[in-house]
Amino acid sequence: MRVSKQLSWGQRSKYVRRYEVDMGDHHRTAKLQSTPLPSADQAHCFEATIDVSFRVTDPEEIVRRNVQDGLSLVYRHLAALFRPVARHFAIEDAAGLETHLNQRCGGAMKLDEGVTIFRCNVSIAPDAAAAGHVRERTKLQRELELGQQRFDVEQAAQQHRLLLDAENQRARLAREATEQSALAGTPMDLQGLLNRHLQTHPGDTTYVMDMLLKVKEAEGRQRQLYDERSVDLFRFLTDRGIIQPADVEVLRGQALGRIGLTGPTAQQPPAIPPGPAPDGVPTITSLPAPTSAPPGPGGPVRPSADSTAWDEPLPPPELDRARPAAPGAAEIPPVTGDSVASTADPEPPAQAAPNSVIPVYVVLDESAAGADFLGELNDGLEELRTVLAAEPAVAASVRLSVIGFAEDARLCGARDRLRARSSASYSAAFEELLSRVPRDVDELKGEGQRVHRPLVFFVVGSGPQGGEPWADVYRRLVDRATQRYAPNIVAAGLGGAEPELISRIATSPDIAFTTLPGVTPRTGAQRFAAFLTASVLGFGRMVLSGSPSLAMETPPGFQRTNTSMTFLGKGTLP
Repeated sequence: MRVSKQLSWGQRSKYVRRYEVDMGDHHRTAKLQSTPLPSADQAHCFEATIDVSFRVTDPEEIVRRNVQDGLSLVYRHLAALFRPVARHFAIEDAAGLETHLNQRCGGAMKLDEGVTIFRCNVSIAPDAAAAGHVRERTKLQRELELGQQRFDVEQAAQQHRLLLDAENQRARLAREATEQSALAGTPMDLQGLLNRHLQTHPGDTTYVMDMLLKVKEAEGRQRQLYDERSVDLFRFLTDRGIIQPADVEVLRGQALGRIGLTGPTAQQPPAIPPGPAPDGVPTITSLPAPTSAPPGPGGPVRPSADSTAWDEPLPPPELDRARPAAPGAAEIPPVTGDSVASTADPEPPAQAAPNSVIPVYVVLDESAAGADFLGELNDGLEELRTVLAAEPAVAASVRLSVIGFAEDARLCGARDRLRARSSASYSAAFEELLSRVPRDVDELKGEGQRVHRPLVFFVVGSGPQGGEPWADVYRRLVDRATQRYAPNIVAAGLGGAEPELISRIATSPDIAFTTLPGVTPRTGAQRFAAFLTASVLGFGRMVLSGSPSLAMETPPGFQRTNTSMTFLGKGTLP
């Protein structure tokens, strides 16, 4: 609308002012930028493009309301109409909002200002930020769908493979069952196993024959080594007067039985079942021999000559030389030089005692210094338990206890494994033995058992904690003048354990061992574990045979702190 100042002469007599109003059709396209349409989350907005057509239908109202710009009037009206509606739509639903607005604007809209909108077409799109968000989410959704489809394909393929594997396994088990049924009569010894292998792998004949030849050669070497050791031991015992002429007939019968001949005494059972010793495993030989004197941290603590009398406390050390030997027992000389000699005829072998038992304690260092070789000791303990389980009679004659110690001492069960802890407390280990050994022996005696003197294998990889007062509890453990059940202690040092320390712990220098130069702690642990298994098995067999006196050799890879051979005399409680 515009105001015209020029009136005709006829109009001037009636009107003062003339108004001209454009009543034609107007078509405009514009974006609602100054008043954007908010989405439902109030964080994003829709971009609206409006294509609108309108005309003036009430010019008097236009003049009355002084409307100068009809387009701005139309845009304000449409923005006020669209904004409340847009708040009900998510930013992703631009199409839904567009459809809804176009439906609202489908008919003519007559405004109070005298303008009628007869056509309105709205285009809705999310703003730039919302558009990027929608694109990213759409992309991720598509990737998720593709991933799910790929997973479904792979899962189906995996199920197919599992079905094929199961079918193949059933077929393999059926074939193996048929083979087992066909080979049911084949013995399970070495020869039988090789025959089975050749039946299924005939092309390995040359390899199997070569293996058999090597096995025979190894058996021959083992027999030769065993015979050489037996001869050396026989000479040693003969030179020292331990074997007397009366014993030769028994040994002759055993030797004839070994080579398949018979004689007057060939069928008598030996103290230890004869057989080749495994290569690298020490031999434990039955000997009715005396007991050596154990040294303590503060000086020697000598046992009584009557090592079999456990009913009463042993006499003080100074009475050793004055006390007469028990009837039938060997006189025990003091330990001097590099050997132990007997000055009397040996005691005749005792009869087998099925209810005899020897307590054996394996005390192992669990301090941080032993972390490198604890795995080998764990394997050795498992092997020892397996060997004892395979020989129930021997296991019944050995009461085995495993004690691990670091800052404290603990009794290890069959399922327990050694584990590296803090520094080593020797006092804790000896306190545990001092508490446990008398209690165990009393319990065994209460069961009616004939109990042999306990034996301790003490294996360490380092010295005690600095300044630790362990000597007093050690003396109370091994002093036979005050401790009726004082054990024999075999000490072995691995790694950083000093030879002087090992000699002080062992109840005789001849059963104190340290690794040879160049032998690593892990190798030493492996070899001592094999020695431990053979020793415990030999002790058990000795108890069964009724002749528990043993000669202990040096473990492979070790050296004695004192080079003489040690005899651990028997001592039982009738």
